[in-house]
Amino acid sequence: MIIASSLNADPKKEGAWPIEERRYYIKVSDLKDDFEKHHVPIQLHEGKIGNLQYVIVAAFPYSGINSIDVYCYIYTGVNWRLYTLAFLTDSKAQKLDVVQDQNAIKIVHNDIVVLTLTF
Repeated sequence: MIIASSLNADPKKEGAWPIEERRYYIKVSDLKDDFEKHHVPIQLHEGKIGNLQYVIVAAFPYSGINSIDVYCYIYTGVNWRLYTLAFLTDSKAQKLDVVQDQNAIKIVHNDIVVLTLTF
């Protein structure tokens, strides 16, 4: 099941990390550092389709809950901009695979394509 992320549901709540703070990054290392600063474990997948550079981030922000936040960032030539955010529930494992062809990125979880991004 894919639904909108609720990480920023209550920005006034202590510990909340508003989505606005994750929309743009200058470098991939800034992105990694920001997730680390917020104590959110991630898996990172970098790739390129044609001239489009992308980064898929599988984030595991919820201790004890079987869910994954999936971020796709694309490089604009100036910065890395958030393109898509999806929230996977009922994950049996904290692992995503990224499969790429000429036109699409497929996010695979538990051997099932759960999200396809086309450009």
